[in-house]
Amino acid sequence: MSMPCRGLCSGSVFERIVTKRYMRRLIDRFKPGDAVEITFAGGTGENWLAGQVVALDAPGVWVRLADGRHFFVTNTRRIRSKMS
Repeated sequence: MSMPCRGLCSGSVFERIVTKRYMRRLIDRFKPGDAVEITFAGGTGENWLAGQVVALDAPGVWVRLADGRHFFVTNTRRIRSKMS
């Protein structure tokens, strides 16, 4: 027995939002040399640390912070492009 679509079928607004926001992999969003910020607070805090993408390694990216530490980031909520 199939359920009715209820507006969530192919081509719906919901599908476009989910695909655009959540389906892009980190290795598709960033490239080596990109300035980024990472956090350990799940993206909810103000503690963003500046860094630079140094390598792509599916499913995530390697980020080097200003102090030389390296972190492997796989969670899209913990990394963002550097704010100017």
